[in-house]
Amino acid sequence: RAIHDALKSHIKLRLDANQGWTAQESVELLHALEKQEIIAEFIEQPVAADNIEGLKYIKERVQTPLLADESIFSVKDARRLLEMQAIDYVNIKLAKTAGITQALELADLSHEFDTKCMIGCMLEGPISVAAGLHIASAKADIITMRDLDAVSLLASHPVDTSIVFDESEIFLSDTLGLGINYTENTPKFN
Repeated sequence: RAIHDALKSHIKLRLDANQGWTAQESVELLHALEKQEIIAEFIEQPVAADNIEGLKYIKERVQTPLLADESIFSVKDARRLLEMQAIDYVNIKLAKTAGITQALELADLSHEFDTKCMIGCMLEGPISVAAGLHIASAKADIITMRDLDAVSLLASHPVDTSIVFDESEIFLSDTLGLGINYTENTPKFN
């Protein structure tokens, strides 16, 4: 509680259960936080990906917004969740959602439902992260949250990027395209 009070004006608390809780456990845990006046920015995927009713059950009972991740692989998945009013936010990941075109379609669908998105990533390299950041910038009115830290988790990668990582922020530079450059580590193909 003391840590939360000291930091709440400087950071936002994001929770990710990675499908690890039941719907009832989610409600109980989130209520415990909410009783302490600790409201996270969101809880990401608290229940199993296919437990759509569980997401709706949680959303109807807690203040903490729900972000769907593993439940959304396609526009069809997102539409179902949004029509059921089972979630508050959509997590768009290029590697999970079949690339740039579908990511843009997910953002457009979310806009139709007046639902904000987060652009996220899995353990991806700088090319995919750069593409995700460009999508987030192009759809900044809908994609209001970013979780593109994968590049910082890699010991090395075969290309350089002009993306600027500044502590907890990530920025595009003014280079053309995705801003990817070859290095001596880039594989050569004949």
